[in-house]
Amino acid sequence: MEASRVEWPTLRMADLNAPGNVTRNLQQRIRDHHQDSNDILQYAQDNQGSLPDEAVKVIERWRDLTQDLLDWMGAKQELHDITGDIKCDDYALTTETEPPRLERYVQACKTAPPPAYYQSSYSSGSSPPATPSNLAQDREIAVKMWDPYVASQYRCLTPADITSQAEKARKSTARRDGGATLASIQFVAAKHLRSGDLSLTLRSAQEADIARTHRRWVKIFESDSVIDLPLWGVVVHDMPLKWVGGLSTPAARQRVINDLLAANIFTWGGDVDVLHVRWLSSPAPGTESSAMVVEFTHPEAANCAIRHGTIWESKLLKTILYVRPPCIRRCFSCQQFGHLSSICLNESTCCFCAERHDTRDCPRRTEAGDRVHKCANCGGPHAAASKNCSYYAEQIKKVQDGTTYRQRYYRIPIYMQGLENSEDGASSSVTSRSCSDSAEHDSASSESERDLGEIPSEERPLSSLEGASRDARSVRRAASSNLQMARQAPPLAWLRLTQASLELSLY
Repeated sequence: MEASRVEWPTLRMADLNAPGNVTRNLQQRIRDHHQDSNDILQYAQDNQGSLPDEAVKVIERWRDLTQDLLDWMGAKQELHDITGDIKCDDYALTTETEPPRLERYVQACKTAPPPAYYQSSYSSGSSPPATPSNLAQDREIAVKMWDPYVASQYRCLTPADITSQAEKARKSTARRDGGATLASIQFVAAKHLRSGDLSLTLRSAQEADIARTHRRWVKIFESDSVIDLPLWGVVVHDMPLKWVGGLSTPAARQRVINDLLAANIFTWGGDVDVLHVRWLSSPAPGTESSAMVVEFTHPEAANCAIRHGTIWESKLLKTILYVRPPCIRRCFSCQQFGHLSSICLNESTCCFCAERHDTRDCPRRTEAGDRVHKCANCGGPHAAASKNCSYYAEQIKKVQDGTTYRQRYYRIPIYMQGLENSEDGASSSVTSRSCSDSAEHDSASSESERDLGEIPSEERPLSSLEGASRDARSVRRAASSNLQMARQAPPLAWLRLTQASLELSLY
């Protein structure tokens, strides 16, 4: 009786041009070829060598090749993961290591920067120290003037006049809206910015935060004027383009924001606000992933993302602090570095001869050679746009230093440390999230931080601030309640409370 023959196996890659095979990725196709080779060899073995020996050898070589390809692709993915870990470690070491100093001691003392002032032990492991310039910036707010005509009118006013107008706008808004919180602050200084905007200074960082929150007073300057709100951005690497899609419409960006907040709720927390997302640079055609910029409304949320990474489609992605791309700006009007001609107020200077006339009207413009040129910056025998200029070399060094040696985490202002972020009054604090690392604080210290945390917190988008109420009495009673709390606190809480009082006095 003739033995039953085994049927020919169903091959997965029998038709290479089938729609299902064309859309499959390379790894899946190689895996299918490998399985087909095993099926054919098993068919030949079951049918007692019904295939020629030469065909069997070819199929065996094809099977070995596909196995090597699968092993190689697995090793490639492992190497990619190891490379990502090395980049993370290298970035951490680079940002935490200062450049070597080779000067002598006396020279180093002359050129050394002012000492940094650590304002609090809270978050000192993640937040850089605050310098005096940082403390001054916390008290300032920027008012953007969109109308060039209105901006030119304010340029004719003195800082005292601008401060007086800001005070009138604040008092008028406080009387109209009945806002006791807005009535408790005061503008003390003002200055013009090169961009045409205004910079206003208040008595403390807490008052600056109140002015950002209750910002209807700014419309008295100009109907279209707005307050430039601070944002803290991070860069998320290797975001897959396939799953993110386009970011050209507000609906698409909001969809990505919602997905990010949902995927990272256990590491970032549930009270995090992301205001904007965008690509760091336009993705090139054919690329599978790119870097995305995510902008938060609170520095602690950004530090959380940097410390713990970003989860997207069940994959942990490296996240670093976002630094605006450094660039060298040279004014085409006065030829100085640091600003553009659109906001320049200086007298026009020629790029070729350094005379007081426009570059387009220079009689030496058509003459060749550096011997007829003179730099408006260093005075050397070259044009102001020459890359041989010593001033240009200094700008290049500043850009390189700013790119290489930069902080790893954002500095958290004192008035934002341990503040309550809940809009409806619920006790959901940024410091209560898993990334705040403050569980070791004792109960007395936590009570003092929460009491101090009643001072108005970080800036929110306008839509989320509608209907939110801030207690003005918390600003005035923060310092007066310190002594009463300290009398009942243990020695450790007393020390921490004293430190917090000193920090508030700096503002």
